[in-house]
Amino acid sequence: MIENCKLIIENFKHMTLQYFFSQNYLFNPVPAQESRLYVPLLIIFSVMIVASILMLVSKGLDKKIKSRNFYTFLIPGILGLVYIFCRYEQLPWLGSRFMLATIILAFTIWSLINFIWMIKYLPKIKQKKILQDKYFKYLPRAKKK
Repeated sequence: MIENCKLIIENFKHMTLQYFFSQNYLFNPVPAQESRLYVPLLIIFSVMIVASILMLVSKGLDKKIKSRNFYTFLIPGILGLVYIFCRYEQLPWLGSRFMLATIILAFTIWSLINFIWMIKYLPKIKQKKILQDKYFKYLPRAKKK
């Protein structure tokens, strides 16, 4: 047990940014199969898929917001689960660390694009809702029996 801890500490001493972005580490086509990241990555990617389904089912969101955020979470979640499978089966390049970095980078960029789009789109929705409320204020209401 103590030897394992010493080995882990020794490995972290070599984990600098230069080593992390080196070709030997990031572009290794078949990284080691044993990894402690399987369970956390499985949880993260599963939560992303569940979040996408919850966004699709929710009733309070606008249809455009639902569809954009649904795909933002669903596709990286599925690709992440495919990555975990490929890593476990040691498939070259599909299970590499570069593939994981690509999935995370794509999700981050996609989320930023959607965030900027929502900043521009939400004021339009609010303005449309205000105009609609003003219009419906003067319409006759149905009588209660």
